[in-house]
Amino acid sequence: MFSCRQLILALSLFSLEASAGGFYSGRFGNQHGHAASRHVTSTYYNPAGISFLRGNHLYLEGIAALRFATYERDVSAIDNLGGATPTNAADANAGEASLTNIIASPFLGFTTDLGSDNFTLGFSASVPFGGQAKWDTNDAYAGNTTHPGAVDGVQRWANIEGSQRAIYLTTAAAWKLPEANLAFGFGFNVISQSVETIRARTALGTDDLATGTGSLLEGRSHLKADGLTYSLSAGVQWQPTEALRVGASYQSQPGLGSTRQEGVLTNKFGTGTTTPTPVWLEQELPDIARVAVEYEKGAWQFRVAADWQRWSVMKNQCLMNLNIADRKCALNPDGSVDAASGGKGVTVVLPRDWQDTFGVMLGATLQLNPGMSLYGSALFDTNAVPDETLDAALMDMNKINAQFGMSWNMTDSLILNTALNGVAYLPRETEARAIDPLPPSRNPDNAGKYSQFIGYLTIGVEYAF
Repeated sequence: MFSCRQLILALSLFSLEASAGGFYSGRFGNQHGHAASRHVTSTYYNPAGISFLRGNHLYLEGIAALRFATYERDVSAIDNLGGATPTNAADANAGEASLTNIIASPFLGFTTDLGSDNFTLGFSASVPFGGQAKWDTNDAYAGNTTHPGAVDGVQRWANIEGSQRAIYLTTAAAWKLPEANLAFGFGFNVISQSVETIRARTALGTDDLATGTGSLLEGRSHLKADGLTYSLSAGVQWQPTEALRVGASYQSQPGLGSTRQEGVLTNKFGTGTTTPTPVWLEQELPDIARVAVEYEKGAWQFRVAADWQRWSVMKNQCLMNLNIADRKCALNPDGSVDAASGGKGVTVVLPRDWQDTFGVMLGATLQLNPGMSLYGSALFDTNAVPDETLDAALMDMNKINAQFGMSWNMTDSLILNTALNGVAYLPRETEARAIDPLPPSRNPDNAGKYSQFIGYLTIGVEYAF
């Protein structure tokens, strides 16, 4: 039998890079991905929506994406140009890096009314938070023995390759009040979080390549960690007229606040020894509020949807040493550990200081005949990452997501749903910071130019019985 653990392992092989605020990647469901829809994917977007599904519904969807990104690191970002980074090796720490990655993400869901007229139960597995990347190498430094680390590209101080994802196993229940055309839904998510990343690093958190005598300073950090947590959701849907449908929903933060993933941080600085340290990663992911309206007129259906994601809770990603008792991630404004407030056992801090995001979607569906429809939408979504903490590992920008798709009733019980999507990110350029934070929050400056585009294809099959 296919166990929950096997399902988590299978899903962990996939995740779509962020196409909304931060590294939120909940874009499954195509035209159904909003709070007013009535579909199997409503188990995640608004559990109240499944109350209108009678009988049994099984839905499987796959997303295949092609991601292009570039990062041009500015010379002004180099810590010690002319010293630890020789002037004749400036291109080891400045210039353009690029990636072209193929990424996949699945959704699997099932709903049943258990023979009831007004009650529906649903289950789903999805990856609403996630991203992965593997950057191209800098061939100009292939085989270079003086600055060997430069072969991994100028973005290597933020990321060489890695992934971060949160897999949701959702159980949802919904009740409908037929006299009022009103439904309520609730969901419980078991969340498997994981992160694995490799980046360049020095003991002092700079981008220094070597000492004046030629001894290597640049090394590598490898983090691998995971953990289980949970979250809750609730929603309501109301149909005041035959043509109008309104929905609203709320997804709580994973862990209802801070989450922790345990694992190992392995460092090797310069020519030193490899040092593994048991750590936990502490961070906060956002809660999300959604509202949507659908209106039908003749062969047309129109929809407006919006969401708000509270990314301002993402203050830091804090790594703490599990060997130290009473550890606590308390920091001073300058990035140092605030021992007076109990700060202790902090190994590395990645400052984030993100900001809330919102998205607005406009869409329409045209029913060509009883068995086929065409649909399209445009979504504008804001940026979560301020200039001060933007880096190549978790880049974000204001963006526009355009979608065009088709739904086809192949038989009375089998529906094919497919769409082409393009996410155009508005380019960004950041300046070198004026003041460097103190350790353990000290990391190389990531000033420069950022660009990104994602195109993806979704194919979903729904079976009703």
